[in-house]
Amino acid sequence: GRFDLVLTDHVLLPSNGQSVLETVRSRWPQTGVVVMSGNPNKGYLESVYAQGASDFLEKPFLPDKLLAVVRRSLKARGT
Repeated sequence: GRFDLVLTDHVLLPSNGQSVLETVRSRWPQTGVVVMSGNPNKGYLESVYAQGASDFLEKPFLPDKLLAVVRRSLKARGT
């Protein structure tokens, strides 16, 4: 199926959020991807944005912040 937006954590076992991002970008380029992490560093953020992440959420986050990021990502994609 088709998804408008994927939310993924940086740490996923046995994989990771960057591999999810790569897969979504290659198979469904119209789908937005928001990556979440509790310990982002500048290099990691640059990497996920360079790979096409729609947005990034630093954990922990409040529900209102999540909702704002989801809305912004969907609006940017016209969905």
